[in-house]
Amino acid sequence: MAITGAYWDTATDTLHVLERLPGGIATALAASTNGAVLVGSATDAGGTSFPARWDNGALTLLASITGLHKAVYCSQDGVIVVGAGASVTPYGWWVGGGTVAQGILPSPTTGSASWPGAGAGVSPMRVVSDTGGIIIGITPAGVTTWTTGTPTAIGQTGCVTCSPDGTVIVGTGPTGFSAMWTSGVLKDLTHDSAGLVIREAIWVNAAATRVYGRTVDTKWLYWDSLGTSGSFGFGVVHFVDDPSGDPSLPLANINAIADSNGIAVGTQNISSHLYATKWTDTTATVLPQDGTWLGSFAGDVSGNGSVTSGGASDADGQSIALYWDAANAIHVLPPFSAGTYATTSGISRDGAIVWGMVDASDTPPPPPSGRLAMDDVVCTVEAGLSSNLISLRWSDDRGHSYGNPVSQSMGEIGEYRTSLQWQRLAYARDRVFEISWSVPCGAALQGCWVDVTPAQS
Repeated sequence: MAITGAYWDTATDTLHVLERLPGGIATALAASTNGAVLVGSATDAGGTSFPARWDNGALTLLASITGLHKAVYCSQDGVIVVGAGASVTPYGWWVGGGTVAQGILPSPTTGSASWPGAGAGVSPMRVVSDTGGIIIGITPAGVTTWTTGTPTAIGQTGCVTCSPDGTVIVGTGPTGFSAMWTSGVLKDLTHDSAGLVIREAIWVNAAATRVYGRTVDTKWLYWDSLGTSGSFGFGVVHFVDDPSGDPSLPLANINAIADSNGIAVGTQNISSHLYATKWTDTTATVLPQDGTWLGSFAGDVSGNGSVTSGGASDADGQSIALYWDAANAIHVLPPFSAGTYATTSGISRDGAIVWGMVDASDTPPPPPSGRLAMDDVVCTVEAGLSSNLISLRWSDDRGHSYGNPVSQSMGEIGEYRTSLQWQRLAYARDRVFEISWSVPCGAALQGCWVDVTPAQS
């Protein structure tokens, strides 16, 4: 098998394999709001990885920063990108969507920036504000924020994530218990409830009105009423339902939360099998399953909580990529046939795309990485009416959007095999041309040719 990165658009469930280096692997780790931009790593045939981004599937290697091998987060417009080295350090950043290298993020004291927690990108932990103006992480000085690259140390922590505007940060505070920082001011969250010690605050919703976390024995919960102070800190604790009904089987994980609506998704252990589960406030619902599956997982959720991405495995151990829509209907994503492999890693905030990894053994080689100079397009037509136009327009993002059409006359009556030319069409890669016409008679497109030469830059 040739496992590499891909995405599916949820409008049609169509598979799009990411462009990759010849003989290499593409791995997407994070997405912009609409999924038009993915960031991650492109690995060549020799095993060397490079920070990369994809615009509607088209590959661009980011400007080089020494020591960085992958891009792991991006702002929601895809303009600010954060990258990482081979281990947890160093971390650096780019502006201009990765075209302008800003270098390694500095520590307020010594050393480089690092991040704790699960695999970057697969976990929905947010460390970049929506606009990219604020980045958060860990340095030897503790929790650190960078505003346009300038570091400020604000305290100690373990797991860490931030609100979309970057002003609220949650994690584990200096006392070793759950905490949150609002504009740098520390507030201990309630860390003891029903005799259970709560050490980790993991996610905060978009409005910063609810924080999710877990106890030391993996009981999941959320805090609300965050301005309410008690004996053990701020906030009112609500433990989420355990669908297994078996206290000896704690929740396996909550993997993601929606921006609002009180929705969280994850995986629940029921009778020694894992099942995708969705919580609305404290109420749990096991997502619909296919009777042939041995188990399933919910890995991520769209911002409004309507689309949940995940996967399953069948009796043959085959990995199945899928998502549940707003009605919780199951969408099994291609490819799905004996011997194939597919899994999901995340979902764009608007739910438009799901991304992950697939077996791309049957996928054609990627297009050339160079751009083409397009001198002219020649089109030959036959038509039987005067004063009718034929139009050419083109797309430089593989057909996702088009420019304005450029029109010419088909010719007068009796001028058969009219040859039309559109010249000096500049440079592009992955360009798609569209020819269109509308006449109240029979018309035939006899052919269309494009003259191209490799560009110098």
